[in-house]
Amino acid sequence: MKFEEFVGTMSSLVQEQLSTCHVETTTVTKLNGIVRTGLVIREESDQPSPTIYLEEMYEQFKRKESSAEELATKILEIYRKGRLSKKFDLQMLMDYSKVREHLQMKLVNAEKNQELLEKSVHMELLNLAILFYLPTDAFGVPDGTITITNHQMEAWKVTKEELFYDAISFAETKNPTVLYPIEELVLSMMQGKSAMDGPESEPASIKVQLTKILEKYPQKEGEENPLVVVATNQLRRYGASCIINPQFMRDCAEKFGKNIYILPSSVHEVLLIPEYREMEAKVLLDMVLQVNSTEVEAGDFLADSVYYYDREKDRISIVANQVNMSCAG
Repeated sequence: MKFEEFVGTMSSLVQEQLSTCHVETTTVTKLNGIVRTGLVIREESDQPSPTIYLEEMYEQFKRKESSAEELATKILEIYRKGRLSKKFDLQMLMDYSKVREHLQMKLVNAEKNQELLEKSVHMELLNLAILFYLPTDAFGVPDGTITITNHQMEAWKVTKEELFYDAISFAETKNPTVLYPIEELVLSMMQGKSAMDGPESEPASIKVQLTKILEKYPQKEGEENPLVVVATNQLRRYGASCIINPQFMRDCAEKFGKNIYILPSSVHEVLLIPEYREMEAKVLLDMVLQVNSTEVEAGDFLADSVYYYDREKDRISIVANQVNMSCAG
C-alpha cells in the first residue's frame, strides 16, 4: 500500500468511529521545509485540534508491526488525550499579558526556513534566525508549539524587541538551561536513554552547573581530549536557543576562563568547547558535518557551521562553514 492510500485508509477508519466529528487530511510544513501529512479531527465547536502525523505510523504498517485497525485505534487515543479542554478560552491568546510569561524562542537555520520566516516574527543571528513561540503545554496540549506570526504580534500591539526581552526574562524560570559533559550524555545513551532525554539534572544557575562540571572534569592546557559541554534546556526542546542569551554566554566564558567554540548539534542543543591553543576550527567543522550527515534528522538540523564566542568582544561569529570550507581568524 502506497502512503497516499494509507492516509486515505486511516482517515476512513477514524471517521467510522467518530460520527459527530469531521476527519480531514492536512499537510504541514515543519522546520527546514520538511512537509508532513496528518489527520485533523474537527468537532462542532471552534476549539482547535491537534494534527496527528502519519509518517511514523506508515513505517510501522509497512514493517507489519501494527495493522491499519490498530493504528486507527492509536490515533483515536492520541486525539482523546491531546485535544484541548472545552473550558479553554481561545481569547486568552489575544491577551499578551496572559501569555507573555510562557513565551520562548527557538533558533533555526535561516536559509532553510525562508517561507516560515516571511510570516513569522523573527530576528537574525548570523546565518540563523530566532523565532518566538508558545508551548501548547501551557494550554493543556502536550508537545506542541504555536509560532508567533507577524499578524499575532500586531494584534498584541508589541514589538519584536519586547518579545525578545520577555522571552529572555522568563526563560530561566519556565524552561531553564541545562548543562552536562558529553561523557554523561554518552553514558545515559548506553543505559538505554535517548539523546533527547539526556542525563538527569537538577535546576541550578549556569555558574553552579559549570563549577560542578569543572570540578569533575578538570582541564589542563594542551589536553588531547578537551572538555565538551552539552547545552540545552530542561524540556530538551529547542535548547540551542540558550546561546541567544548574552548573559548565558558571559557566564560560561567567565567560568571557563576562555573564549568558546559553539557546535550546532541540532535545534535542540549545542556543544560548547572552551578554546585551547592547538584547537582548529576546521577540525571542529568536520565533526559538525559528519554528525549532521549521519545522526541529525532533517527537521532538527541547525547549521553546517562552527561558531565562536569572543568574551572580550562579547560577540558570536562564524569561524568555519560548509559554504567555502574556510576558517576565519
